[in-house]
Amino acid sequence: MRRVLPDPAPSVCAIIPTRDGLSFLRPCVESLLERTRYPNLKVVIADNNSRKPATLRYLSSLSEDPRVRIVPCPGPFNFSAIINRAVRDTSSELVALINNDIETEDEDWLMEMASHAVRPPIGAVGAKLLYPSGEIQHAGVVIGLGGVAGHSHRWFPDNHPGYMGRLGCTQWVSAVTAACLVVSRHKFEEVGGFDEIAFPVTLNDVDFCLKLLALGYHNVWTPRARLTHKESATRPSDYALSNRGRYAAEVLAFKDRWRDMIKRDPHYFSSAAKTSSSV
Repeated sequence: MRRVLPDPAPSVCAIIPTRDGLSFLRPCVESLLERTRYPNLKVVIADNNSRKPATLRYLSSLSEDPRVRIVPCPGPFNFSAIINRAVRDTSSELVALINNDIETEDEDWLMEMASHAVRPPIGAVGAKLLYPSGEIQHAGVVIGLGGVAGHSHRWFPDNHPGYMGRLGCTQWVSAVTAACLVVSRHKFEEVGGFDEIAFPVTLNDVDFCLKLLALGYHNVWTPRARLTHKESATRPSDYALSNRGRYAAEVLAFKDRWRDMIKRDPHYFSSAAKTSSSV
């Protein structure tokens, strides 16, 4: 059963960080503007130093659409800083963080996610993300998986029920990915947004969700919002030689901050983990 949105529907700003990557950005934007059914949606492109002429021409053409705004976010790539900058530059009631390698599968995905995000007890809301192959890329984040954090049910078929039927249930989770995340503006601001210092590139979304959890909010994952995610197609690998030092520092900071959570994710190990009957 889908929850009903308030009337009128809360305003949503979809924030898409990008640096060039036009072959991914264009279908992402088109899927939001043409294949997303939502009555009050704006799009912000948070542009981090795009340089390619084709990309700049596309961004210029988008700026003529009243539904779209380009927010320059210059400087070295810092995902957290880009997100924080873009959120400060908008005024919508809800914020939707969307990777530039995302495409929608279901025209009602945002209505589903927003219907949860407007609820007072709810923090971040995440979606069911699929690889282009149709296998699951994201079904919520398990803290401690792989030693730090990892995605639940990765590589499961789209139609698989999951462990104990979890892939068919809207449920509380400890964290969701910022590749597609909806949260109310005031809750984003309440936790101070993303941590630009400790987590400039990775683990910032998990840290953000755990800060919401620490304030007593419930993060939600819903299978009723389905999108395709090409997974970091335009972001350098954390395991590249030039990035290993930065990534190691982020992992160390995460382990230090969330040591107890890593030992036992309450939404994975607890028999009281909430599913659709109580979310």
